[in-house]
Amino acid sequence: MSPNYNIQAEVIDIRSDTPKQDDLFLVDSNVWYWYSYTNASASASPYQTQYYPSYLGQAIAVESLLLYCGLSLAELAHQIEKTEKEIFYPSLTPKIYPGLTQNHEKTNRKGHKEHKGKKVSESHCVSPNTAITIQQRELKL
Repeated sequence: MSPNYNIQAEVIDIRSDTPKQDDLFLVDSNVWYWYSYTNASASASPYQTQYYPSYLGQAIAVESLLLYCGLSLAELAHQIEKTEKEIFYPSLTPKIYPGLTQNHEKTNRKGHKEHKGKKVSESHCVSPNTAITIQQRELKL
């Protein structure tokens, strides 16, 4: 049996509406992103960086009640991290060391792959987490 929801909400046009103190808003993570993150404008459409931040700012100014879902914070953090990675990535290149493969495995003189001094076969590879850890250490140097 499907649930029977009774949703009591109004859809408004934020381009012409003025928020009031007794208004209650459930604010989506995208709106928080456009309102609070300065680099959001790099990939956003004009309406996203013009109307949403302006309306949210007006709602804050008149002390409307702003609500959020806890999962929205995780989504917001993910969006910001993704954008920062996209901004930073073009200049991020891993160091290449002679004798190391892309998975940071060392190739010995006989052409066998080694990891931490132990021979590894083609079916065993270094976990992605290990490679990421190695790259992070290299960036800190």
